[in-house]
Amino acid sequence: MSFPEEYVTLYLRLLRAAEKDDTRELYILHEQNSLLLHGPSLWGENENPLHVSCKHGSVRFVIEVLNLNPGLARRRRNSDGFSPMHVASANGHVEIVQVLADFDSKLCLVEDIEDRVPLHVAAMKGKGDAVRALVHACPESLRKLTCRGETALHVALKNHQTGAFIVLLEEIQKWKHEDLLNWKDIEGNTVLHIVTSRKLIQILELLLSLNLNSTNGTVMVDVNSINGRGYTPLDLHYETTANDMLAREIRIVLHDAGAVEGRSLNHLTAAAQPPPPQPSPPSTAESQLPQKLLPVKIRNSLLTVLIMAATFAFTSSNPPNYFNLQVVSDVKHPPPGLTLSSLVLGSKSNNQYRGIFYYMMFNIAGFLASMCAILVLVRPLPHSSVVSFVMVTMFIAYLLVVDKIMPSFSVILLGSLEISSTPLVWLSALAFIFCGFMISLLVKLFHGVYNRWKSSRGHA
Repeated sequence: MSFPEEYVTLYLRLLRAAEKDDTRELYILHEQNSLLLHGPSLWGENENPLHVSCKHGSVRFVIEVLNLNPGLARRRRNSDGFSPMHVASANGHVEIVQVLADFDSKLCLVEDIEDRVPLHVAAMKGKGDAVRALVHACPESLRKLTCRGETALHVALKNHQTGAFIVLLEEIQKWKHEDLLNWKDIEGNTVLHIVTSRKLIQILELLLSLNLNSTNGTVMVDVNSINGRGYTPLDLHYETTANDMLAREIRIVLHDAGAVEGRSLNHLTAAAQPPPPQPSPPSTAESQLPQKLLPVKIRNSLLTVLIMAATFAFTSSNPPNYFNLQVVSDVKHPPPGLTLSSLVLGSKSNNQYRGIFYYMMFNIAGFLASMCAILVLVRPLPHSSVVSFVMVTMFIAYLLVVDKIMPSFSVILLGSLEISSTPLVWLSALAFIFCGFMISLLVKLFHGVYNRWKSSRGHA
């Protein structure tokens, strides 16, 4: 559509007046050509003077435009699909939001091309004051959803606007809309899923405190809600975070609130249900499901590392040639002074024996620990009995290889009591595994106590 040059000039003056909040110029231009406010926009994107004044915070100009042509507030959208109320909300112009809401509160429910109402846009941009004004003008907008099924709470968190989220949290409590905390978007995620996956520990503690402070015992926030992938918030936390200090603190907070993993929740829920009149016997896979399983990514990663370790130990069970095995194997009895202490601590006369002893001990310990860990990880999986059988046969084969290859020599334990090299190495490997297991338990226990102490200090 082409416009006369005079109309274009006047329209540009009107837009500049809207930017500067110049109401005097508005009325001069309106007297010269009333079509400037009632006719078509100068450009196809429908950016009318009311959009411009809402964008620049020109409050007086907005009031006068509404007096001259109220329809501009209702029927026009710009190229982004925004109404004037969307524009004012996105830019945080609270006075204009209040003017438009006083003019017509239904403007708070106008949707853009993605079904977002002005409250969604204000939350997305982090405009807390505008959020509060919109909710006061139209509490119904709290329950509006975008085309992706998102509430304003979802939108604020997904755009990292924690300040706007806190304002929304205050408002939903004021207007008794706490059920929104458990609403799910199109992917099945509640706000708690988003909070845990993004490691927002302050917001997490704020949400979980609602359960603790509930006067009538109502659970405000469901800590074990399952999303579209069957994941609870704890599952998402394990999937998306590293094992750093913040991640461990979040894990402690979730566990203290009663959070569990999705598969564990399904198992407990099924167990809590009354049995059917004629129950069918459970399948092997179902009967083997434990109450807690590692998330899939973590379990697969552990299995990969353990299998590589076991494979390396199996293939390297034959000591390298530099140990001079022929010389050692020819010795029927230990040389003078080859006691257990001298073998472990080493001396110039028995360096050959000491090297073989440590090499075989660590090799056996690594293989044995890897095999046991693999058996534990595959135990809950379908057809685990087949995998267990294969692992046992591999272990027997390894045992035979070690017995064949291990050089034969003797070590004096106490007085004249001697022990051959093969059982000594196996006993040493088992002792090494046991010590490592106990140390890891102590470290984990200490770390858990430390984190709880730190968490309690943070709450205080």
